[in-house]
Amino acid sequence: MGNLFSKKVKVVSKEGVCITDIKHQIKPLDLIVFRGSEFVSDAISFVEKISLGKGDWTHIGIVVTPEIMPIHNSVPGKLYIWESTMSGKLLGDGVNNIETNGATFGVQIRELEDVLDKYDNDPKTRVGWCRLIKNPLDQLLNEDINIYNTRRKFVIDTVTRLNKQIGNATYDYNCCNLFSTVCCTCSSYRREIFGHPNRYFCSELVAKVYIELGIIRKNIDPEKVAPEEFLGYTNDGIKQPVDNPVVITRVWKK
Repeated sequence: MGNLFSKKVKVVSKEGVCITDIKHQIKPLDLIVFRGSEFVSDAISFVEKISLGKGDWTHIGIVVTPEIMPIHNSVPGKLYIWESTMSGKLLGDGVNNIETNGATFGVQIRELEDVLDKYDNDPKTRVGWCRLIKNPLDQLLNEDINIYNTRRKFVIDTVTRLNKQIGNATYDYNCCNLFSTVCCTCSSYRREIFGHPNRYFCSELVAKVYIELGIIRKNIDPEKVAPEEFLGYTNDGIKQPVDNPVVITRVWKK
């Protein structure tokens, strides 16, 4: 006898490439971009369009795996996203911090496919994968193995150090901070007026990591970088470090 309270669901595929078809191509340090559907995402998109000329993406994170940094409770071979966000059921999308198995308000690591599943529950949201053009974890053609191993060790040591250093930082929830990040007219005053040494906006975290790894210039101020700036729409002269996004999706139910 079936469940009296069960109901049929219509399974719909969102437009994009299925994650199961391309996840073998996704590498650590690649960029994941998001477009949310809530008010804050709409506001960030609006300000990005005014300041940068483009506002398709409003949140970003970095792909990581336990092979390049210690991740408590992780599973070898799985993809995780390192980001500054609000997680859990109360304030976030319901996907917990993998290391604490609880909600987190700030820098954290979550399972990428779980996050994608939650985003796919809303037809208005999108997730994109951006391949890092010059990934320091890639061995170059004819590169000496010792040189490659030295660079790989540097990457592992750097991301491990940064996770220990800022892994407990809170999310930068100050609206003035968020909008001054993408508004060139007031971003120069952000640190002096609104700044906090242990709060990170999503793109600030990514910028800090990419700067430390030499992926983007060291003289860029992470606090002034907005999500869209990693895709070439920038006030700070950031040379686009990633390919344009490939929209990735799972199956969602309607």
